[in-house]
Order: sequence, then structure tokens, then C-alpha cells
Amino acid sequence: MTREGLGTLNAVFFAEKNTRRRPDASYRRSIRDPAAGEVGADVIKVEPPWGEGARKAGPHLPSHSNGANGDRGGRFAFLNTNKHGVTLNLKHPRGVELLMRMLEGADLLIENFAPGTLDRLGIESAELLKRFPKLSVVSISNFGADGPDRDARLNDLVLYARGGWTYPVGERDREPLTPPGSLVQYLGGLFGAIAAMQAMLARDLTLGHGQHVDVALLEARR
Repeated sequence: MTREGLGTLNAVFFAEKNTRRRPDASYRRSIRDPAAGEVGADVIKVEPPWGEGARKAGPHLPSHSNGANGDRGGRFAFLNTNKHGVTLNLKHPRGVELLMRMLEGADLLIENFAPGTLDRLGIESAELLKRFPKLSVVSISNFGADGPDRDARLNDLVLYARGGWTYPVGERDREPLTPPGSLVQYLGGLFGAIAAMQAMLARDLTLGHGQHVDVALLEARR
């Protein structure tokens, strides 16, 4: 990125770890992905070896050969426009090696693992910033990387309730309701995109190097 404009942006984005049995576990988390691919960035999305669970979530796009395709979820296609896709097993040394090769020319690494996951995999943010000085790391998690709730599990009900959105929804004399949709997840991705741009501007205009940016979904809601 230059002072004159955004220029060419290279980003690596991690899809949240999920399981084969719970394809919906990453469905909402995948929404946190900032839509940088739609504004000209060269984005590589890293998925688990079996693919992100959002691929299985309907409605499904039709296949050219045999109708609906179970691996072409409409929401997944919408959120991953103009992005490359690869799979990596980061528990294997070869997977970590391939990631390091991708980061050699990257401006951003965007991840939404639970706090501490990358550290346990031997991919510490501080070490990445030393190895790749122009790289910025953007972490998007439920409650952020610090604080008493950093390891707490989260679902939409808890997120909307703690963020205050359940209070005005529903009838006055009835219990609060959870708003429909996944707006907070989209806000998390939006805030992540804004944070990423600010980190890059700081790198080019003042700092001269990248930084680690922490984005919490709960703060995005508030």
C-alpha cells in the first residue's frame, strides 16, 4: 500500500476450525471474514482439510451437471467472492511451512480462531511480526484476546444479550428476543476490515512496520 492509495493488497484469511460433524459450527464464524476480495485485494482463504462448514449450509447454488451441489452454499459463495481457496493442516509441519511461504508476500493475516490457538500451533503473532515486518495480524474473536472472558464460549443468544440487542426486541410484556440474522458477525468482519486498513496506513505513514490488532465481536456490537 502506498500514500497515494490502497494499491495491491495481499491477505491471508483463516476460516475458523470446525468439525465434520458440526458443519454449522463455522457457518456464523465465516461471516466475520472481511470482504476484501470485493475491493481488489488478493485474498487467500485457508480452510481445514475437509473444507469450511459454511460450504454445506443452504441454500445451495445449482451445479452445471446435476442440480443442487452440497458443497456450494449460497452464503459461502456470497462471502468469498474473488478469493482464492486452499486447505492446510496446521498441526503438521508441512502445513505450517506452506503458511510461512504464503505470508512472505502478504500484507495481512486475518484469523478468527479462539484466543491462544495459533500460539498452541507454534504460530505466535509476535514471532510472525518479527519474521515478516510489513505484515499485520488481525484477530477476530468473541470477547477479544485479553480479559476474564477471553476463553468463554459464545452463541448468538449470549452475544445479543450482553450487547443489549435483546432488550428492545419483542413485546413489552414478554421476555426479550434474539434478533434474526447474523448482523453482529457482519459487524465483526466490518470492524476487522477497518482495523486492517488502519494498521496498514499506520505501517506506511508512521510506524514503518505491521502490528497485531485485536477485534472483539462484543465490542463491535456495542
